[in-house]
Amino acid sequence: MDFDEILPDIGEYGTYQKLILWFLLLPGTMPCGFHAYNQLFMASTPEHWCRLQKLDDLNFTTEVTKNLSIPYDSSTQQYSRCQRYDYNYTQHLSNLDPLSLMGGGGTVTPPSSAKVVPCDQGWHYDLPKYSTSIVADWDLVCENDFMPTLALVLLGASGLVGNFVFGYIQDGCGRRPAFFIYLVIECAFGIATAFAPTFAWWLVCRVGVGFTVPAIMSTPMVLAIELVGPSKRTYTTVIMNVAYSCTLILLAGVAYLVRDWAQLALATTIPFLAFFCFWWVSKTCLYPAAAAIAVLASVPEHQIPSAEAQNMGSWFTNTSVYVGLSYYAPALGGDAYLNFFLAGVAELPTYLFLWPSMEYWGRRWTLCFSMVVGGSACVATVVTQDDPLVTLVLYCVGKFGISSSFVVLPLMASELYPTVVRGMGLSVSAVAGMIGPIVIPLINHLGSEMMVLPLIIMGVLLNLGGVFSLMLPETLHQHLPQSLQEGEEFGKYWTMADYCTCCPKRPSRAHSAGSKVPPSGNAFGDSGRSSQGAEELHAATTLLPQRHQQDGRHENSTKASTLGRNGVPPGDSEERPQSRMSLDDSCRRRQGGASAGDEGEEGAGEKQTLVTGSRKVTVV
Repeated sequence: MDFDEILPDIGEYGTYQKLILWFLLLPGTMPCGFHAYNQLFMASTPEHWCRLQKLDDLNFTTEVTKNLSIPYDSSTQQYSRCQRYDYNYTQHLSNLDPLSLMGGGGTVTPPSSAKVVPCDQGWHYDLPKYSTSIVADWDLVCENDFMPTLALVLLGASGLVGNFVFGYIQDGCGRRPAFFIYLVIECAFGIATAFAPTFAWWLVCRVGVGFTVPAIMSTPMVLAIELVGPSKRTYTTVIMNVAYSCTLILLAGVAYLVRDWAQLALATTIPFLAFFCFWWVSKTCLYPAAAAIAVLASVPEHQIPSAEAQNMGSWFTNTSVYVGLSYYAPALGGDAYLNFFLAGVAELPTYLFLWPSMEYWGRRWTLCFSMVVGGSACVATVVTQDDPLVTLVLYCVGKFGISSSFVVLPLMASELYPTVVRGMGLSVSAVAGMIGPIVIPLINHLGSEMMVLPLIIMGVLLNLGGVFSLMLPETLHQHLPQSLQEGEEFGKYWTMADYCTCCPKRPSRAHSAGSKVPPSGNAFGDSGRSSQGAEELHAATTLLPQRHQQDGRHENSTKASTLGRNGVPPGDSEERPQSRMSLDDSCRRRQGGASAGDEGEEGAGEKQTLVTGSRKVTVV
């Protein structure tokens, strides 16, 4: 049974789908956005300089204290963060004008013979009022300045492991239980973060949070795509990503208002405890047709078809650059909160471009164009690094491009992977993508020496990924592959002309256009059958209302029984995969009844009534 053929009959975007999308799935993107990036504000590095207790006790102004104790670099026009002068301060102060020491005029300087030594008495931090940072609390600067970067690396590494593990949970336990398992883990470690007594414990809590990020994002995405018809997939994907972008903008506002890192950890976690109310809401709203998804996803085969596996390189590039640019926003200089806010706002115009382009150009060319535009803007910063404003503008253009491609790729991957392994396939792709966030913080760390170097590296990655993305088959207007065999055949017979063509036309509903059929065979690669036979095979497994009206009451009972068990016409020795069971069977199992295959010939011709939130469909 082709689920894409059922949805137009029961409603591609009915009341049920709208309620689930707007009140469950869209809010479900918030935990991922908040916990993926709140660490940037908790571990922000403020301006700092060496502490010298002797001078602190004299209550000099900050400027006088710095002039007396901290080396000044005239080329960068900055005081040293990790070094101080070492000399006899008492003797030197006795030779200076007391008025200048009180800031009344003149400039005080250290003696010319003063030695420079590393900070050994702690640091002063320039923090706004009511603001705290783990960097200031635990002195994660100078020789320990790599610790915040290490925290981001471990956050990405734990996400890689979590994606792989939770892929099995999605396909084994179902999408809904998987989401709440993620939520329990994320909230527990998120709240524990606020009470961490040391950096080591804080790091453990962040690894626990990272274990669910971004796995907690993939479940609402997969559910949204599976619950609507083919014509609504682009709309649904765009809306889901708009919600995610708004989450980033909201995070910038929350972080601006809550400056204490412990309070920020609570503010970005406790509200999500209300999401547990969704368990009962989503449980009572499910209608029997949704059971077909769970049945298809329960097949214990986790082999990733070779054609679909080609997108993992693109996933790596997109995830790496998207996360990298998001991490890099506060480091651009100026107001870190404003920069992060602008990085989120820069994503919103992408959806005005994406909606028509994905429906007209197709997924491949939209993906390629987005990556090349974003990559070129990032590379162009090499010639504008002396102008912070132009660099910020180019950064926003780069964020525009990567945000566009980051919307297209999950949709395209969801349409490439067969239903039986879609959750696992997306998780494996995300695992490949999560290798990037492990490396990206290290690349961003290079920005301390050359600010635009990370942008150049990410821009080159985007341009290369954009070119290679054209090697993927087009998925626009195609039915979602249901079985592993259909996934393997998707795009198998595409020619170079097919890969170079954009603006694909909508195929006939009665044909599967996911793969080209060779003249001597069919889409299943069997040269012994004609293409006409392939069409008949597809028609035999497709739910078409006119066929039920014309032929349902006159089918031979033995033939109907065979079709109910195998999904293929009598005499065809090749059985369809178990996942292609009928909707009747899935509905009956959900209601505790026997399947059509178990009832035999006597029950094969009975009418099955599927009641949905919008209409009633009778299946013969």
